[in-house]
Amino acid sequence: GLARGMAEERAAGQAVSRSGVSSRIGAAVLGAALAAASMRLSVTSAWVPSRAATTVGWRRGLSARAAPRRGLRTSPTMMPEGPEVATLTDGLDRLVGSGVGGWAIVDAALLSGRYAAPGAAPPKGWEEMKASLPLEVRAVRSVGKFIWFDCAQRANATSGAAVSLWSTLGMTGGWATQPRPHSRLALRLMRGGPGEQAPGEESQVRDDDDDDDVTLFFYDLRNFGTFKACFDEQELAVKLKSLGPSWLDAEFSLEAFLAVAARARTRAPKRPLVKFLMDQSKTAGIGNYILSEVLYASCIHPWASVGDVADQGWEDLYHNTRSIIWASYQAQTSPAVGIAHGSVQSMTEEVEGFSVKVYRQAHCPSGYPILRDEAPHGRSIHWVPQLQVRFSPGLPAPASGDHGAPRKGLTQAQKVESVDASRSVAMHASPEERGSSWDPSHTVVRLKEACRHRGVKVSGTKAELLERLRQYDQHGDSSPTTLLSVSAPSENPEL
Repeated sequence: GLARGMAEERAAGQAVSRSGVSSRIGAAVLGAALAAASMRLSVTSAWVPSRAATTVGWRRGLSARAAPRRGLRTSPTMMPEGPEVATLTDGLDRLVGSGVGGWAIVDAALLSGRYAAPGAAPPKGWEEMKASLPLEVRAVRSVGKFIWFDCAQRANATSGAAVSLWSTLGMTGGWATQPRPHSRLALRLMRGGPGEQAPGEESQVRDDDDDDDVTLFFYDLRNFGTFKACFDEQELAVKLKSLGPSWLDAEFSLEAFLAVAARARTRAPKRPLVKFLMDQSKTAGIGNYILSEVLYASCIHPWASVGDVADQGWEDLYHNTRSIIWASYQAQTSPAVGIAHGSVQSMTEEVEGFSVKVYRQAHCPSGYPILRDEAPHGRSIHWVPQLQVRFSPGLPAPASGDHGAPRKGLTQAQKVESVDASRSVAMHASPEERGSSWDPSHTVVRLKEACRHRGVKVSGTKAELLERLRQYDQHGDSSPTTLLSVSAPSENPEL
């Protein structure tokens, strides 16, 4: 049966490729995964599509409605953050939400994962939701990383009886119109409702050409995503109020962000800046890859505290965050998107591609090696110690590999650009921003490493090393040009 399923998927994938609907998507591999999943799970709903219908019929149905393929799945290399969630929500809303009309959820099934495990409790409100079907879908919306389906009981679709279905994607979640490995639950929707089907009659597998029947699959590799049915409008209002303004909200102004930052500086000045930026109750939409990109673009040290950041730093954070998040979002909303070499690119070139500069990269655009360290928020941060010197807490950079000179092989133009970038960064960093708090708690090895990076003599006792570093940070040797010229690109291979 497994071999037959793989053969069916291979043939279906070839048919799709020949018809030009989409390129082959590894149908044999997907078929094997789904076959293995079907042996592990006991899915009794007949409307969950067969393997043979997975590739052809569902892709055709999606194509017929002209919903962007990228709009219905999150990036395979990026964890879902503000841009990914907004892109996914846009696609779902175009498919079954506002402006479409007539779509209703007529059935639901738990397939695997945290809610379907033996003895596990279903999502909150699940049984009540199933008893209330069909539910008219009025819109699919999101704020930051929070998604909700705005629904109503079919008899009251225009006047009250509101129901909202909440979804968070966690680190690896998403929604798709075809089953995928790690599919956790499914919602079946029909245009015009369940029709004349008799009460209790089992729905059948949809016809491949039927554009009035679609199933949404929630998939999640690591099971951190959540689902909930809410029947209280006030509860939804409280949830939305608990979230900060979205970075993708056109009305979220600099003044509004500075007000949020001012409250944080007053109430918790020692709170790590990275925790503040990732806190969805302050502002909504920043995740780990955006965090790394924003701090790099702002030249801010990842270990800075909220109270360390001066007014100009907060303005830079606002402008860089808005720019990066919007660039990522616009690149992902193009009709077809591929991801390669750290770049989210439109294959139709309708939207300029968005490229990450430091996240999961080896070197930054200036040629400096990028470090990956565990930041104060307990997650990895990708950063460049030579450039991210603003508002430094005074602690030496964590020892996690080579963070010396830029990589070899740069052209002369790239070297000049790197020097200019380094000096530009340093000119924005005052002595207060750079900071200095060398003390005997640092090991001799760490002190020698710091001296070596600054071009300072590395021999001597611990006390002598400490004194040299203090002198370097506090006197003429720490002028902006000298500070970074030690690590700037050079023809000398020793640097």
